[in-house]
Amino acid sequence: MPAADYRKIFTGLIFLKYISTAFEKKYKELVEEGDGFEDDPDAYEADNIFFVPPEARWSEIAKAAHTPEIGTILDKAMIAIEADNKSLKGVLPKNYAKPRTGQTRPW
Repeated sequence: MPAADYRKIFTGLIFLKYISTAFEKKYKELVEEGDGFEDDPDAYEADNIFFVPPEARWSEIAKAAHTPEIGTILDKAMIAIEADNKSLKGVLPKNYAKPRTGQTRPW
């Protein structure tokens, strides 16, 4: 696999990890405030944080890291993030389930 393909794979994963970490930090803050806004995408957008739906959070992705379905799970996570964050529509990679050299994993 060419090095450029690795770059595309890992850039998407790094982005997913970054936004998930920022989301989780804000999520904890909102839960501590106790006003019930932890599931409101607007509460995150106000602080320039992308809303990450439950199925796309890093903790959920990590649970499936060693399964054959990881590529499909990553693609679905990217689709879910785009659905909840209109500024990302059509931007995130969604080719992790694409077979590469006979493999079902993205690497």
